[in-house]
Amino acid sequence: MRTCIIGCGGMGGALVRGLAGRADFALSVYDRHADKVAVALGGASAKVAHNLKEAVQDSEVIVLCVKPHATVPLLREVARLCDPAALLVSVAAGVTLAAMAEAAPTARLSRAMPNTGAQVQKSTTAVVLGPRCDEAQDRPRAKMLFEAVGSCGFLTSEESLHAVIGLAGSGPAFVLALADAMLSAGVNLGLKREEARLYAAGAFTAAAALLEQTGKDPSALVAEITSPGGTTIEGLRALTEKNGADAIWSAVSAAAEKSRAMSKS
Repeated sequence: MRTCIIGCGGMGGALVRGLAGRADFALSVYDRHADKVAVALGGASAKVAHNLKEAVQDSEVIVLCVKPHATVPLLREVARLCDPAALLVSVAAGVTLAAMAEAAPTARLSRAMPNTGAQVQKSTTAVVLGPRCDEAQDRPRAKMLFEAVGSCGFLTSEESLHAVIGLAGSGPAFVLALADAMLSAGVNLGLKREEARLYAAGAFTAAAALLEQTGKDPSALVAEITSPGGTTIEGLRALTEKNGADAIWSAVSAAAEKSRAMSKS
């Protein structure tokens, strides 16, 4: 599939690293800063465009990976240059389909929320297709794109993207902050930092695999891990006393609320 990624910052770079060199994608990459493109590709194969027109030419899917304030002006220009049948996808938080449609009223528009796991084919992406999209053509395009870098689901309500941003978009940072705290605790208990990093990562790998592969509720898995009077119940007691679950709840809710506020500004 002929795919164009515009912008090689955090999310754009992650998508480029996930897609570059794949035989099922003809990838075109553009960023005003050529050094960012080189870093994102890391030596992998892709067409490096020198201007926007060259980047979007003949592309079936165009992903706009720029800051929210730059998304609408870029969209306006891209819509003028690209094939009218191309699917234009924004990954910017806070830029609504209505704002996009105002800038490009005849374009096929979509919003998506991948996460940084795209660079290792572990993104969980939510997609909302705009009203001008062709379900039969554009849903498979979006599905192919984002399943190439992980898993992909479709939302019927754009409002639901705020929750996804809190969980999957910002969530990896919350999990990594927790991992860092666990790592530091391990060092404090006498492990070398690399040892602590290995075992902290192992805890998250095990938890993620159990959650994904068993289909069980997290609370059920916690119960299976926890033995009466054992080490885990003691640690969970301390976590409860420090309001650990409340802190995580607050972090996800705050990120979702920030996304909602951005969409209204």
